[in-house]
Amino acid sequence: MDLPESQAGGPAAERYLWDQPEEGSLGTQLSLEEQILNSTFEACDPQRTGTVAVTHVLAYLEAVTGRGPQDARLQTLACSLDPNGEGPQATVDLDSFLVIMRDWIAACQLDGGLELEEETAFEGTLTSQQLPSGRSEAEDPANLESFGGEDPRPELPATADLLSSLEDLELSNRRLAGENAKLQRSVETAEEGSLRLGEEILALRKQLRSTQQALQFAKAVDEELEDLKTLAKSLEEQNRGLLAQARQTEKEQQQLVAEIESLQEENGKLLAERDGVKRRNAELATEKDALKRQLYECERLICQRDAILSERTRHAESLAKTLEEYRTTTQELRLEISHLEEQLSQTHEGLDENRKWQPPISPTLCVACGSGRRSSVRPVRKLSFHLKPQLGRRETSRESLRTLMKEGRSDQCGCPEERKKRKQRSGSRWISPSFWETHTLETSQEALLRGPQSQSCSKPRCRW
Repeated sequence: MDLPESQAGGPAAERYLWDQPEEGSLGTQLSLEEQILNSTFEACDPQRTGTVAVTHVLAYLEAVTGRGPQDARLQTLACSLDPNGEGPQATVDLDSFLVIMRDWIAACQLDGGLELEEETAFEGTLTSQQLPSGRSEAEDPANLESFGGEDPRPELPATADLLSSLEDLELSNRRLAGENAKLQRSVETAEEGSLRLGEEILALRKQLRSTQQALQFAKAVDEELEDLKTLAKSLEEQNRGLLAQARQTEKEQQQLVAEIESLQEENGKLLAERDGVKRRNAELATEKDALKRQLYECERLICQRDAILSERTRHAESLAKTLEEYRTTTQELRLEISHLEEQLSQTHEGLDENRKWQPPISPTLCVACGSGRRSSVRPVRKLSFHLKPQLGRRETSRESLRTLMKEGRSDQCGCPEERKKRKQRSGSRWISPSFWETHTLETSQEALLRGPQSQSCSKPRCRW
């Protein structure tokens, strides 16, 4: 259990709280302490400058108390008088000196009080300071030289004045000795009272300390009790919260069980759907394989069709070239036919003129009717001369003409019936067999060109 700050503050706090002397002894003690401190400051400041060197104060105290500079209390006082560590240059004024010395004396009394020789030295100092002439023994030249001072007095007066002053000094010395004895007795009585008060204060301190400890223990127990009550309340609240949380958890568990059942049902449905989807996937895979085979077949047919189309395209191009050649040949033949028709018309006119004076010829069989009349051989020869072949495609007509010429016959009969027929056909134009053959060939080629197109259009197209 922790102690309060007043108890843990140490001896200084205890003195501040309980070392309060009575009012009667307080005035005497403070006046005596002030007199001692003032006399000490005046002894260290003979020139009355208001400030003294810290080294002079320490040297004076060492000389009075008989302690060396290694004493812990004097070192503490030196640190208090010279907190900045200035050394020999450090000085202190009267007010600061009084405050620091009072604190130092209080600290020494707290640690066990000043020793007897220190108090006696201070009292001797006070007695020596209170001379009738207002001078102290510290103002003696030897004392001043020991504290670093100088002898400020002028030269000694005459012998008579010196003797009178000595008598005055003796009288004042006796009077001061009596006063000093009285003061010593009062100091002794004050010390005895101080000792008694110190013992009483110690007893009261012990009693107060025990009372404070008991009070602190009671307060600690009370605080622990309050803490336990607060903890109990918080535990009750936590218990209620845990119970509510348990009920909520149970409800959530029931909801989760219901959700699990519904999820299991949905899982069963999904499994059934998955089986159906698997079967459907198998069917689709089979259909996909069939469609792939059909696609391959269609691609093969398309390739064949493309090959056939390319072949037919090449064939059509060759036929187009042949047709162009045929058209050129047909134009040439038409020009030749027109020329031949002109020659033939001229030949007919010549034949009509020659029939009037043609002599009779031995009868032969007519080619058309089988009669014994025939036309003259000369015009036929002339006709055969004008119908001289130009191209290799007219060999059939040339062979027929040659056969007629060898047999001495002509396709124009000289019998009356044949002449009548020719007259009846005079309104119609004669068409050469070579022209008819050329026209038939052109018609057949155009039919061939139209044939592949109609076949390709009539063939059913692949739907893929």
